[in-house]
Amino acid sequence: MNGAPFFFAQVLKVKMVLKSIPTGIEKKFNELCQTVVDDCGLVLYDLEYFPGNQLLRLFVMDSQTESAVIEDCIKVDKAMTAHIEELDWMPSELTLEVSSPGVYRKLCTIKHFEMACGQRIKISLSDRFDSNTTGLPKSWAGENKVLATLESAGEESITFSDGEDFKHICSYERIKKANVDPELNNLIDE
Repeated sequence: MNGAPFFFAQVLKVKMVLKSIPTGIEKKFNELCQTVVDDCGLVLYDLEYFPGNQLLRLFVMDSQTESAVIEDCIKVDKAMTAHIEELDWMPSELTLEVSSPGVYRKLCTIKHFEMACGQRIKISLSDRFDSNTTGLPKSWAGENKVLATLESAGEESITFSDGEDFKHICSYERIKKANVDPELNNLIDE
């Protein structure tokens, strides 16, 4: 993700939030934050700007660990502070928050989904699974929220499975919400 443009949220027809190309001040934040985080040797996972609160929230991570320690957040905070104080276009009362995207990080860009391939995700759909679907796991019948293994992510859709034989292709438009949902036993063993 280093050097790649980061995209702000745009709500699609069925509520799935995928990031879109930023404009105005959001574009300036995007460009600046991407450069600063890259210079710190980290990855900008996500960025949220709340103009009403003048709050800029950055989610950063180390590309190797897919996490950030407090020292990483402090490094980005200090690097950003100089720009916040110097640039004319910055809001006068801007609050900056820098943190890791967390273990249960949300998936809201195609890049996020690509990075999560092979991991367990929790996904909420706009519709329910038809219980008559061939091979559908019994626990998924009639459900719109499931735990699944993310198999692949493309430009228009993702493929997820029950971890065994059943695979399902799902367009981004059907996804209301998705996040990584690791099994805690796996995290402890690592």
